[in-house]
Amino acid sequence: MKAIVLAAIAATASLGLAASASAAGAVTGMVTLTGSVPPQCSVSTDVPGTLLFTANVNLGDIADANGHLLSSLATSTNSSAPVATFQVNCTGSHNTATLSATPLAISPAPAPQPSYSSSVSYTAEADYAAVGGTVTQTQLSNGVTSTPTTAFEFANTSANLAIKAYAFDDGDNAVNLLDAGSYQGVITVIITPGA
Repeated sequence: MKAIVLAAIAATASLGLAASASAAGAVTGMVTLTGSVPPQCSVSTDVPGTLLFTANVNLGDIADANGHLLSSLATSTNSSAPVATFQVNCTGSHNTATLSATPLAISPAPAPQPSYSSSVSYTAEADYAAVGGTVTQTQLSNGVTSTPTTAFEFANTSANLAIKAYAFDDGDNAVNLLDAGSYQGVITVIITPGA
C-alpha cells in the first residue's frame, strides 16, 4: 500500500512539474503598430500632389457707358459675395496664411495720360472658416504680402476659404476714364500647414 501511495505522490508531483514547465515555457509576443500624419494641406478640387489651386473670375466690362469705373465695383464692400470659394483640407491645427494682391491693370500699361487710368486698386479679403470662428485677412492690391495670420485649424466643411475683392478705385472714380484693354489682377493666398 505504501508503494501505491508513493507512486501516486510521484505521479502527482510529475504532473505538477510538467504543468509548471509548460507555463514557464509560455512566450508572449507584442507587435506595436505606429503611423504618422505630417502637417499638410490640400484643396478638394486640386490634382493630388499639386499644391496649387486656381480660379479665373471674369468681372466683365468694368467701365460704365461713359468709360468710368462701374459704381457697383467702386461702392462694393466686404459684405459683397465672394468671388471664389475653396475647400481646404489641412491635417494640422496650427495653420497660418498670407494674402497678397496685385492691382487690376493693363500690362504693359499704356503711356499715362491726365484723367485716364489703366490700373484699378481694390481690397482683397480671405475668410478662413476655422474651428471656433472665422479668421479674416485683408490686404490692399499693392503687391505686398500680408503678415501671417494667427494659427488656426480649418473647419472640416465645404467652402471654408472665401476670397473677396471690393472697394475698387482707379484713383479718381468720378473723373478718370479707364483705358481700353484687358485688365488683370491676381489675389494670392499661401497656406502654411502647422502641426
